[in-house]
Amino acid sequence: MQRRLQSLRMDGYATQCHALYVGAKLVYRVTIQTAIAPNATWVAGVSKAKLEAFRVQLARLVEAMHTDPTEPWSADGHIERLLEHVLDIATKLHATTFAASTDDDRDLVERFVFEVLSAYTLLTSLEVADVSASALANQVLHFYVILREFLMIPDDVTSARNRLAIAVMNLTDIEPPTALGGGCSICLEPWQHANVPALATVQLPCGHVYHEECVIEWIRQNANCPVCRAVIGPVP
Repeated sequence: MQRRLQSLRMDGYATQCHALYVGAKLVYRVTIQTAIAPNATWVAGVSKAKLEAFRVQLARLVEAMHTDPTEPWSADGHIERLLEHVLDIATKLHATTFAASTDDDRDLVERFVFEVLSAYTLLTSLEVADVSASALANQVLHFYVILREFLMIPDDVTSARNRLAIAVMNLTDIEPPTALGGGCSICLEPWQHANVPALATVQLPCGHVYHEECVIEWIRQNANCPVCRAVIGPVP
């Protein structure tokens, strides 16, 4: 499961930053593109006022986190470190940009948005078991909402990511069915070549079996079984 969840954190994002003036105010427009949903391209605006509001929201969450240190949000403290990291880079960017638009500033804003995207992607691919129940219902959800609103992520991208996460978590590890012959219906390769270690193999809820790597790439575009078209989700 951890290996598959790791694959969720590797969604490719492409970003491009432009600067413009709205009256006397400098605003950066970062175009974001991802392959997780059809035609998934949108623009996240970053102004000094918006960045300051973002930083204040994060600072309040950090303060709440330290107010009750007896109950960690996550088993390994990963969410706590992620929150503090995003606050740190937001604070640094707020202090160093928006005086004037330069190529260096545009690069800084673009890298910042990419890091916030990475934080969002990581936060939405954690196992629920690693997060305390109260934190999941309160602080972690609040952190997620703050990131999503700042990045202006469209509903269709969020829905596509949720479908992908549900599909990935409903795959079951099995041994390659070499005794049955045949092979993966996606790549058309046999389950195992002579003298070569077998690739990781998974079974879908519908019963069909594929190479894990093949089906992960498939469900990034389509959360249905390639053979029977059944939805890759919990069995009713």
